[in-house]
Amino acid sequence: MRARGHLVGGLVTGSGVAGIGILAGQVPGLLHPHWWGVAATGLFFSLFPDVDTDSLPARWFYRFVVVGLIALALTGQERLGLWLAILSMLPLLDHHRGWTHGRWMPLIAPAILGVGAALAWREKASPEMFAPLDILYYSAAVVGWYTHLLLDGLFRLFPQDLD
Repeated sequence: MRARGHLVGGLVTGSGVAGIGILAGQVPGLLHPHWWGVAATGLFFSLFPDVDTDSLPARWFYRFVVVGLIALALTGQERLGLWLAILSMLPLLDHHRGWTHGRWMPLIAPAILGVGAALAWREKASPEMFAPLDILYYSAAVVGWYTHLLLDGLFRLFPQDLD
């Protein structure tokens, strides 16, 4: 699938998970920063598996990462910025459609990032490890990543007989 399809898929699924957050009472409304954060997380992870290619979407992806890193630095969240920088570079360690297109990676990689973020926030915020809002962000990451894999044809909705 081309980048435009992954972009649309990420926008739809990210917005959908954020909408579920409103229905579940975890996000106050459409204009709340958490709605936009959850939607952006879904979009980020729908594009993430293909940022190892030399393409216009990859350049835009890394431009947004730089903006995110600057925002995190300005708000005093350098440790979270470090996790974002590490995560953003990981696809470059392997070939295209390598580990980023593995069937279990959408569950594993965001979980590792979530634990790192929780540890970074734990020093400044409440002592509880995971809040329901954390689960919503994790869900947006997983759904966004699996949307990418689905649009790439790695999962088939209606498998054909192999006869």
